[in-house]
Amino acid sequence: MSLQYLYKLSQPSISRIIKETCGALWDALAVEFLKLPAEQQWERIAEDFVTLRDFPNCVGCIDGKHVENTAGVFEITAFGQMLLGKTLPLPCPKILPDTNVTAPHVFLGMYMYYVSR
Repeated sequence: MSLQYLYKLSQPSISRIIKETCGALWDALAVEFLKLPAEQQWERIAEDFVTLRDFPNCVGCIDGKHVENTAGVFEITAFGQMLLGKTLPLPCPKILPDTNVTAPHVFLGMYMYYVSR
């Protein structure tokens, strides 16, 4: 059932309430709960990807359902700027298992999020 009918509110009102609520939650919780990982934490994340998914040198995922890139939104976020500017404190490239190939750490994502080599 639609929120519009469930709460007897107009679509613009629902949109405004959701936007304001999300903004307030972000302001109150982001600093404490959404900290940028340090290099050592990125290492642990990469180890978890190997252990749980058998995917080496992976440090995260970018989900297209939550970040639309059609207007360049990803590139203007602090995270996007750090990733593109190569200033994220990611671990140094490592040799892939059972090879002599050295590869950088990567983020998994949809094809539309290819940003840089």
